[in-house]
Parts: sequence; structure tokens; C-alpha cells
Amino acid sequence: MAKETLEEKAMRVAIEYNLDPQAVLQGMQMGDNDFIRAIAPYVNNPSDIDPSIARFHGMTEKQVPRGTQFGLKGFLVPEEYSSKNPYKLRTADGLMKEIPKEAGTVNVVNEGQATTWGHEYRHQLGQDGGSEWNNRYIDLIAAETPSDWKQALEALGNKEITTLLKQRDNNSNPKNAKKIEKRLASALTVYKEAIDKDTPESKANLKKHLEETKALSVLKNNFYNPNSTEDSKYPVSRRWKKFISEDWEKDKEKDSDKRKKANTAKTFWDAL
Repeated sequence: MAKETLEEKAMRVAIEYNLDPQAVLQGMQMGDNDFIRAIAPYVNNPSDIDPSIARFHGMTEKQVPRGTQFGLKGFLVPEEYSSKNPYKLRTADGLMKEIPKEAGTVNVVNEGQATTWGHEYRHQLGQDGGSEWNNRYIDLIAAETPSDWKQALEALGNKEITTLLKQRDNNSNPKNAKKIEKRLASALTVYKEAIDKDTPESKANLKKHLEETKALSVLKNNFYNPNSTEDSKYPVSRRWKKFISEDWEKDKEKDSDKRKKANTAKTFWDAL
């Protein structure tokens, strides 16, 4: 079945409710423009956003808390998807809910924040860095407001902690399991402090943690290099630039000092 155009949708709604088709169409177009403007900071090439494929399921945070198995706040259904099976979940009030998976759509389950729409549209537009992990990294570098930053940290922390829990549960070596427990405890502490406090100390601890998990090098090498003259392929916020700028300045100073030392050295050992 061909996808319904905005004009066709406006005509259908106008006939159903006995309204002026042109007025309905203009209202829909205005709504689409507002929708695109809201998501624009979280994607590249906002002109590629197609609002007609957006599906909002309107479940509240109370019904589907972020901490549940349905850490899913949104999802993309590929064009080629053919199964009729819906998502099934049990909400906090004990009810079973079904969410349809409509082929070729971008879906948000609860609280339709622009950041969540942006995350799902990046999947749809191929701007997600190739994986869910990378898309969560992009959420972090795109986060501008305190609430965006907190939400991105929650999502990244949930992903890391869930991964560590699976590794721990599937590990039969007690020595390795103990190491994973230590990493898990550290991740829980670091993310909780960064989310709850947002102080210079919590940010420093977060940077250190991202360095230790190699996430920071992935972010710098693949998604944002402040020393590059080229524009980033991904949305980058002022908050993120400020977050890592000190590190880059220190790195540049270290490199500069090494070069100076090497240039003035009289022997090989002096250059080390």
C-alpha cells in the first residue's frame, strides 16, 4: 500500500470532520515545520527529516519508567520489515501493552523529547555512526541543555551497565567476574554522580571513566575532533566542546613540549 501523502491525509481529515481541506493542510505543514525545527539540533541535514513517518505512542514515564526492561524510549522499524508482531511490554501498573511495528516508521514510546526523536531519526538517516553504542555517544556530544545532558548520560550509563551485567552473568571465571564487578561498581558511581551533581569533580571523574573505557578516544577520533578544520559529520554542542576542550589543550601543550624538547636535545636520551 502506498504511503499516504500529507495532502491526502489533510483531505481525509477534512472530509471526516467537515473542515476546509486547505486550512487543515496548512495546519499540518505548520506542525511539521515546528517538529523539524525542534529536532534539527540533533541531526545533520534537518531537511532530510520526514515527519510523515513519525509515530508517537504517548505512554507516560509513570507507565514505562526508564529503569525497566523497556529502557526503550523509541525505535526504528526498517522499510523492509514484514513481521506483524508488535512490541509487548508490561507497564508499571501491571498492564500488558502492545506497540505496533509499522514498516518504515520512526517511533517514540514515552515523553516525546526532541533528543529521543533526534536519536531515532539518526538511525533512520544513517547518521548513527553504525551502531546503537555510537548513537548514544552522539547523544552525549549533541546534548546542549542540562536535561539533554542528563538524559544522554542516563542512556549511555544504562547501556554500559547492562552490558557489564550480561558479561558478569555469562562469565564462569571467578577472577574475571570479580574484575567485572569492580568495573560495574565504578560505572554506577561515576554515572550517578555525573547525573545527580554535575560538578567539576563529577565531570573530571566522568572524563577519567570515559578514558579508561576507551570511549573518549572513540568520541574524539570518530565523532568530534576540535583540532580538525573540517565540520563534524555529527551535531556537536557547545557543552561537549567545553567538556573536552581542556583535555585537548593539555594534549596540545604536551605535544608542543615534546617537540621543543626534541628540537633542543643534544643527545637521544635528552629527547625522551
